[in-house]
Amino acid sequence: MEEKFVVEEDAVGGVVPLEVGGDYTLPDYMPEVRRLLRVDSRAAITGTYPNGDKTEVGGDCHYDMLYTDEEGHIVSAGLDGTFECVIPYREVEQGQMLLTIENVVCRPAGPRRVSMKTSLALRPSIIERKTMEDIEEGTQGEKLELLRTPLINGKTVVFSKEEILLQEKMKAEPNSTMLSCDGKVLVREVRCLSGEAEVRGEVWANILLSNQENTPYTVKVKIPFTEIVKQEDVTPLCKGVAWGKVRNLASSLTQEEHADIISMDVLLDIRGMAMENETITPAVDLYALEY
Repeated sequence: MEEKFVVEEDAVGGVVPLEVGGDYTLPDYMPEVRRLLRVDSRAAITGTYPNGDKTEVGGDCHYDMLYTDEEGHIVSAGLDGTFECVIPYREVEQGQMLLTIENVVCRPAGPRRVSMKTSLALRPSIIERKTMEDIEEGTQGEKLELLRTPLINGKTVVFSKEEILLQEKMKAEPNSTMLSCDGKVLVREVRCLSGEAEVRGEVWANILLSNQENTPYTVKVKIPFTEIVKQEDVTPLCKGVAWGKVRNLASSLTQEEHADIISMDVLLDIRGMAMENETITPAVDLYALEY
């Protein structure tokens, strides 16, 4: 008799930090880079490849660069790159990988040459399937074997919190004009407590302005947050992952105490998962090993 139990084991792989980048040269028809204003980056995983007890991960990384040329005009340029890494987990039947961008650094290296460095965080969430060994044969006589085997069952709890409002103020150069603003959410830590999840992170906002001489410049601000998300099925034994998205970002310039002040209102959403392994015992089965 060839009967097997299927065991499902749910495990969170933690955070794998990555650094990608390189030198990029703009085409000759593009204006020279005189002053960098802003660089945004997007990254995506394109494939995973098993390599023994590890997994090779490959992906694409795209940069959107905003700069001024030798005449002070604002120019945008798009740059494409790739990345690859090896994570210390073997390929599994089911799972997902959450990729977030922590920071982007760009430095001019020539008239049309820039050096990029991007810090990524890869969060693998692994679901692994295992099978029990075959029932050994060769027992004496017509014996009935009582099989009572505990199984590992992965429990997943989904939690979310919407329309979280954050506010921040910072100084700007005198007589500035607001041009544009955007932001992204980075979740740093998820702590699972009794009936709730504590999510910590920050919102990185980029604000593009021009001063009284019509010279564009950028202001970057980090707005930290700590939010408690209620979910009765979350326990301290859970491990959690979360991510966020900026729903709306509004900024304005006001005069306060003889200075230009940027006021920001950020509305964001948080979603995440908490996972816990449970040990369960199935119903008793009787197997005749020999007839």
